[in-house]
Amino acid sequence: PRCLRTFGFFCEGLRLKYWWWQLSKRLEIFFLYCLGNLHIFQRPLPIITCYSVIATISFAIFTGVKPFDIRMHRLLGSLERYGLLVRLLMCILLQCLVLIKPAAAVCS
Repeated sequence: PRCLRTFGFFCEGLRLKYWWWQLSKRLEIFFLYCLGNLHIFQRPLPIITCYSVIATISFAIFTGVKPFDIRMHRLLGSLERYGLLVRLLMCILLQCLVLIKPAAAVCS
């Protein structure tokens, strides 16, 4: 109880064996910031592809692990899953929009 009171922000809503989930989310945010600010790639397509890969890995790990407990009919897990799914679909949609270039006649 004392440990949970001190470090409870890592375990709130999570099953105790998945205490590391919030740390992995912080690491994911760090990778996203590095990808966006270090300018490793010059074109937008590789950057969006890397965003899509990170979103896919995050969604796959979440659906495989299911780290949240069952309080309130798994509401917290459902919200996280839908948020990760929306982010994944938005990255794929952006990637498709960058790949599909409009014809010159349409732009003129």
